[in-house]
Amino acid sequence: MSTAELESALKSGVLSRAYLLCGEESYLRRNYKARFFSLFAGDSMNVTLLREEAANEDNIIAAADTLPFFAERRLVFVEESGLFQKSADKLADYLPALPESTLLVFSEESVDKRTRLYKAVAKLGGIVECAHPAEQDLKLWAARYLLRSGKKIQESVLEQLLAAVGGDMEMLGGELEKLIAYLGARDVVTREDLAAIISVSVENRIFDMIAASCERKTDRALSLYGDLLALKEKPGRILAMLSRQYRQLRLVKAFAAEEKREKEIAELAGQPQWLVRKLLQMGRQLSLSGLAAAERRAAALETAYKSGRMGEQLAVELLLCDSDLTEYSL
Repeated sequence: MSTAELESALKSGVLSRAYLLCGEESYLRRNYKARFFSLFAGDSMNVTLLREEAANEDNIIAAADTLPFFAERRLVFVEESGLFQKSADKLADYLPALPESTLLVFSEESVDKRTRLYKAVAKLGGIVECAHPAEQDLKLWAARYLLRSGKKIQESVLEQLLAAVGGDMEMLGGELEKLIAYLGARDVVTREDLAAIISVSVENRIFDMIAASCERKTDRALSLYGDLLALKEKPGRILAMLSRQYRQLRLVKAFAAEEKREKEIAELAGQPQWLVRKLLQMGRQLSLSGLAAAERRAAALETAYKSGRMGEQLAVELLLCDSDLTEYSL
């Protein structure tokens, strides 16, 4: 089920018995959570929210079996249960008997589409994938966000904003709010405004760490790593992001070596064009063999800490200090 189909169902009120909101775009999942809850505004007696440990099979079934109180329907909203990544046969067997009076909605960042529970929800209602929007859709969303407050932005400035913030809608929304407040009575966003108040995304800090490491500026790379730790980023997540960036750099550089155009590379790599532009610029100083070595090294270190042979913080430090990653192209 597409997000447009869910929008239509929410507007009409003609809903299925069960839905699964899944994907990495937490902004969209939270937005749809609010939309579902708004259907029961002023009727908290008929709304049950189950999260994480409380969202087990028995609790979900008990809540779903509860009849609505002086109403036609009740909402059971389940968040980050983890049930779509393991066996949940009891709940999968129960779903076909879900009462017509219950609207059951799951919200999960990660799911395994092979599970019985995933397939049971798909049969009963709809699976709504909340992925990061395409570049043009994200630009349109950001421009409309500003326009609602009477603010405008040129496309080139908007691209600079996306390059600084990244494609996460929640973070982008927060930066847009800061811009709106900063502009005051002015109605046009400028590059100077971005330089004055926009926060650098974690993704951009990862880019800077890779650049410093490749230039053998180890102190700089470790300083940036310390900044991320101070922001409460987990070392394991940082290592995973470093690994992903090396992989993206290698893919983009390989496509560029085949003389493919920027737009085509973006389509093949499944990345927004502004990000591909940034990757191409960074990749100019690196060889494909060096990037492949970095990717292998990151994967090996990630395996080492996950297996308990090494602390995750040490794994990141070793990756940033490894001079073998700096094979420059001539």
